[in-house]
Amino acid sequence: MALAPLTAAEMEASLHIWLDTEFTFFKVEELAVELQPLARDEQDFILGWIRRIASTHITLAWQFGRRAPALLPHMELRLLEAWALHTCDVFDRTGLQNALRVMEQVDSFDVVQHKNDAAGALFEEISPVLGNFVCGLSGRRLRIEEGDAAWTDGERIVLPPLIAALPDQDDNFLLAKVMVALLWAQTRFGTLRIDLVAVTAHYPDPERALNHLYALEILRLSAQIKRELPGLHREMTRLRSLLDAPLSPAWHVLEARLAASDATVADSLALLDLAYAEAGCPHFSDQGCLRPDAIAAARAARIDKEKARLRIKLAELLAEQQATQSETPPAPEPASEFDVTPRDENGRLDFEITLDDAPIAP
Repeated sequence: MALAPLTAAEMEASLHIWLDTEFTFFKVEELAVELQPLARDEQDFILGWIRRIASTHITLAWQFGRRAPALLPHMELRLLEAWALHTCDVFDRTGLQNALRVMEQVDSFDVVQHKNDAAGALFEEISPVLGNFVCGLSGRRLRIEEGDAAWTDGERIVLPPLIAALPDQDDNFLLAKVMVALLWAQTRFGTLRIDLVAVTAHYPDPERALNHLYALEILRLSAQIKRELPGLHREMTRLRSLLDAPLSPAWHVLEARLAASDATVADSLALLDLAYAEAGCPHFSDQGCLRPDAIAAARAARIDKEKARLRIKLAELLAEQQATQSETPPAPEPASEFDVTPRDENGRLDFEITLDDAPIAP
């Protein structure tokens, strides 16, 4: 049974809070009256987006609320969502004035550029499902967050607010799922264990080298997904056939060399000189991007955290050992001391543990 429409008074109370009218002085009474004749689902849609946009900027939320009722009759809801998301994205990247300009120019919103937005996969709708999906995969537990692009630092997977590369909503969801799988694979199969800046620094164009290395890794990780998740790999192949250019003969050769089940990131590094010499570099619609600085920061934080945890555990073990010793030992001896020396072995956290300066097995 459909819910009864909200009254102007009910909506006005919420609008006062969301738009902070005590300080902004926006005339929400007029907006509430304008929303009152709408169906309840239309009211909820506009109010929900006003609340959401207000968390980004109150003025943008007010401008959306003023314009949305008149747009409803001739603009699909998902396209309205795309317009709102695009406005917030412009605000994040370039500031309020440009975002207001996008808001004011809604009639010229580039429908061609955003032609698939109405069928796009919204982060807030797909993140719970994809969060459960990635939790079911082996390896480190990763949280799903919203951001400006698709990437991972090994602790989280970041996805854009809207994924709308295709005209079919189910396909856009599958594209998002493939993105998540590839980003998970980076954490599972070693892409993030190397120092990306160091291994590309000696090339004349480090950014070009990084792009070519990432393409090699996408080929290797795609082969791993074919073995781990064959059903999803079939969808990946289908979506790439719709969105991406075919590989060149030279890149097909590189792909074959990275398809072995025992291929590692070391194999991608070994092929980087050959790939770098190629004029073109494949780009896949599902690959996301690499953020070397974020990866390095997350790795450093993880090493510090694990080192602290290990020191605490060793201190507990030492306390247990001392508690079992005789209360009156025959001769005073200096207390035994554990020491831990952490090492980052090519991205793998390793330790040397010593007791009274003598190495012991972990």
